Parts: sequence; C-alpha cells; structure tokens
Amino acid sequence: MSVETADRLIDEKGNKRNPLSSKPKYTSFEQMKGVKALNLSRADIRSLPKSLSEMKNLRALILHGCTSLKKLPCLANLRELQVLDLSHTVIEELPPGTEELVNLRCLRLSHTPCLKVFRSGVLSNFLSLEELSMRESRWVWTSEAQGAQVDEIATLTNLSELELKLADWSDLVQCMSPEHRKDLKRFSLTVGFWGPVRTQGVGDNTVVVCGCDLTGAGRRLVLPDKTLQLVLQNCQLPESMSLSNMEQLKDCYMQRCHRMEWLTIVNDGETRPALPNLEKLEINWLPDVMSLYKGLVTPGTLANLKILTIRHCHKLMNLFSTELLKQLQSLEKISVSDCYMMEELVAGGDVGETVVLPKLKTFSLRYLSKLKTVFRGKLICESLESVEVDQCPVLKKLPLADNELPPMLKVILGSKKWWGGLEWDSPNANTVLLPLLHPLCDEEFEEEEEQSCINEEQKEETVWH
Repeated sequence: MSVETADRLIDEKGNKRNPLSSKPKYTSFEQMKGVKALNLSRADIRSLPKSLSEMKNLRALILHGCTSLKKLPCLANLRELQVLDLSHTVIEELPPGTEELVNLRCLRLSHTPCLKVFRSGVLSNFLSLEELSMRESRWVWTSEAQGAQVDEIATLTNLSELELKLADWSDLVQCMSPEHRKDLKRFSLTVGFWGPVRTQGVGDNTVVVCGCDLTGAGRRLVLPDKTLQLVLQNCQLPESMSLSNMEQLKDCYMQRCHRMEWLTIVNDGETRPALPNLEKLEINWLPDVMSLYKGLVTPGTLANLKILTIRHCHKLMNLFSTELLKQLQSLEKISVSDCYMMEELVAGGDVGETVVLPKLKTFSLRYLSKLKTVFRGKLICESLESVEVDQCPVLKKLPLADNELPPMLKVILGSKKWWGGLEWDSPNANTVLLPLLHPLCDEEFEEEEEQSCINEEQKEETVWH
C-alpha cells in the first residue's frame, strides 16, 4: 500500500473524518484481524486495546487528530505496517515494538507537543522509510540528545519527504548528506530554538533558521537542492555570504542578522545566473549589510524577482548596480525604508541612460534622510500605479522619463514641501503629475517615526545584550 493510498483512506471526499462514526462493520478488534487499513482519525480515544497487536495484516494505522491519545499497545507483530500516522496526538513516546516495523514507509509525528522520548536505534530499522514528518513536535533532533541522535537521520537513504526541528546549524549539516540534499522532494526544516516571529506563508521546501551562529558555515550555506523558501532570523552570519547557489529559491526573508555585508557575491568566472527564480526578497534590521549584490551580473540574475522590501539597514549604501537593475524585468513592487546611510538607490549609470521596468506597479521610499538619487538615468515604467516618497528631504528628482510618463499612475504620496522642491527636466511633467499628488503631513510622520526608531533600537539592544 502506498502512502498516497493511505491518504485516500484517511479522507475519500476531501473532509477528514472518522469512518467508524457510521454503523460499524465490526464490534471489536478481534474481528478485524484481516483488515489492512485502520483509520481512527479524530476519534475521542485515550488508548487502544491490546487486541490491536494481533492485526498482523495491517498496513496503514491512521490516528491523526486523536487529540486525547496517549498510549498504544505493542506494535511488534504488525510487520506489514507501512503507514503509521500519530500526528496531532499527545503521545509521550513511540509505541513499544515500533522498532520492529521494518517495512514502514511513512511515519507521521507532526504536532505532537508531548513527545519527549525518542528511543535510540529505532530509525535505523526503517530502511524503506520515505516520509518522516515531525513538524511542530516537541522532539528536537541534536547530536547531544538523550535518545535518538541526529546522525540517525542520515541513515535513511530513501527519504523523499522530511519535516524536522533541529537544535543547531551543525545538526542540519550532519543529517543532510549529499544524497538527502539531492533526493528530497518535500521538506520543512526548522533550525534553532527561537521560533520565528514571522511564520505566515511558510510552506513546503522551507528552511527556517533562528538564533544560530553561522559564521563557521562558510560562504555558501549547505541546504537541500530544492529549497524554495529560506528564513534567517536573529542569526550571526559570515561577513561575505552567498545565496547564489540556491537556484530554485523563490522566497527569502532575513531579519536581525548580524555581520553580513553582502547578500550575494558572485566571483569572476561564475557563469550561472544568481537567484534566477527568486520572487520575493524581504530584509529587515540587517545592521551591517552595505549592498545586496556584488560581482559579475550574469543574464538571468534575479530575473523573476517581483517584490523587494528593505527596512532598517542602517549601513546600506545602495541596493545594487545599474547592470543588475536592467535584469529586474519582473519587478512589481519595491519598498525601501529607514536606511539612513543610503545616498543612492541604484549605483552607477549615466544621466542619459534609460532602463525599462515593464511590470513595476508600486514604488515606495520612506525615511531615507540622505537619499539624493534614485537612479542617475531615466526609468520607463508603463505599469506603475503608485509612488510614495516620505521623509526623503534631499531627494530632488524622480527618475521618470518626461516623454514616457507612466500612463497607469494613479497616486503620488508625498509632502507638499518635498514636491515643491523637486526639479524637473520638463515643466510638462510637473503639470501632468501634480493632480495625482496626495499630500502627507511632515510633522505628523516625523514625530511618529522618531518614537518608532527609539523603540526598535531599544528592542535590538535587548535581543543581543
């Protein structure tokens, strides 16, 4: 019986339910010795009778959502069992005899908040195991555990689905053999004991790292090849770290990570595009980062980036070069705020140069007190709908081509004082755009942001001291 078949047995109509809630065919487990699949999902039970041990033909035992279930009888006789689902239960340890389930292909222990014991050596018997799911389990895999240790994960060479919580970065490296990094099809790995502040949107093929020292991890992070989402939070990072080897990464979120000066560094001689499939990049409170990208820009680099959000990076001088800007043909939204050292958004470029960003819809700049230039040339953004410039007092020019003003533009947010000081190559641009201006109050936002910055800086000191 495949894992997929077991899932259909759980719910044939798309609604999880206990199939024994209708009139039962059997009145006791003694009459069910020939049954191959037993689904008691969401049943209000605390234990199961010893007669379960005699169901030797059982291939799938589904106890998902039995939120009062604490104990099971010995499973040693269930040698044919392939699927064991104990997710969303309150078991404190694996049932006795679990180590005898040599044909097990699927072990689900997700959302087991009371699982405090995992016996050593059990996993090494599951040579056919394809799925190990322990998302939101109390058990944390580490090399220092009293019981099963993280090196046992590396023995499971047939794994295609894996969900784990690991204590530290070294534990992830230890369990992620080259075979695992290549063959995993679906995974969710949480590293560190600090739960992430941001969990919304975290899905499959995700690596979440919180509160770890990665300075010894080298310039490249070792992750499964098919990683789609990466969350780094409250980590110490190498000064020069590269994400350029993560070709399938779609979503990257980084917050309160220290020491890193460059998000991606591409050396001469590298021909593959960096982060070609990344769609969303969000960076918040990276106090040491100076620029997002350094090195050779290969065609296709960041070609699918849609959303770029940067906040509270106080040493950030610029985002990237003009060469990289030209690659951002999928960019839909860019938001930069509270980067007090930034003097130019895009480095380089000539006054007469024109760059087309065909899909850009939203452009927001807030609290950039030293920003003088967005882009030295001109931008053609036919899809642009909104522009926000708030508390950028020395920004005197918008990089919009006067002869190609955005036809879809609906609103410009900015103070009257800032708008009155703007310089235009053609007075026609000011005339056309002025009706779109929605004034912001300078004094109101200055006081609000000053207090916000004080609170954030105090919070930052508390976290690291």
